[in-house]
Amino acid sequence: MPDQYLAPRGDSFVLSKYDPEFTFGKSEAETHALLERNRTRIAELQNILYAESKRSLLIVLQSMDTGGKDPIIRDVLSSANPQACRVTAFKKASASEKKRGQFWRFFQEVPALGEIGAFNRSYYDELIRHHAHDDISAAEREASYRRILLFEQLLVESGTTIVKLFLHISKAEQKRRLQARMDNPERHWELSEADFEERKYWDGYMRAYEEAIRHTNVDYAPWYVITSDKSWYRDAAASVIVAEVLQRMNPQFPPPKVDLSSVELVD
Repeated sequence: MPDQYLAPRGDSFVLSKYDPEFTFGKSEAETHALLERNRTRIAELQNILYAESKRSLLIVLQSMDTGGKDPIIRDVLSSANPQACRVTAFKKASASEKKRGQFWRFFQEVPALGEIGAFNRSYYDELIRHHAHDDISAAEREASYRRILLFEQLLVESGTTIVKLFLHISKAEQKRRLQARMDNPERHWELSEADFEERKYWDGYMRAYEEAIRHTNVDYAPWYVITSDKSWYRDAAASVIVAEVLQRMNPQFPPPKVDLSSVELVD
């Protein structure tokens, strides 16, 4: 059940209590089978959601670099119909985008009714980074949290269900994954200076994520924490959450557009 991944509300959420290697006792073989079952469920439910065309699902993915955002998009959502799936990877905002406000570029990529959307990084990123670097005041953070909640409330009231996934990895596991990329020439293109520079602020990022989750974990836009040192467990856990949320949305096929009882196929 996805509720086991729900972050507790308010100050009761303490990120250090989460062991990034924790797998709820699941074996790799078990999680592979679970992932495959849920991929099928997601495909079936997405088809109904697309036909219904009254609501949408937005999956917000946040993590430290190498946390597993790309693999979740690839492995969990790959069974979905591409024409009803919108994936957006957000980089640092351009000067032009900054002039249009905090949420302008994100609003452009919100999934349309009937779609599943995934944000690879999101409107949380800039706030988290500033907090980790200690260049934003507590008052400014509080104001940003309020704006984020208002933005998410607007999306929900417009028919979008929001699921926020924080993929929690350890600093040691990130080092291992970065080293693997460094050792493989075919993965050098994935590396950037920021991957190495931001490791210096690891503790700041942990504080920033903890505070952000505490302040923005609400009924209409909940945070789920997935312990992600084991990639096979991470992907299965994400599939459980997405499949169950779609099931709870309970999309329905619309009525036929024609009276089929009066239709006759001609030769």
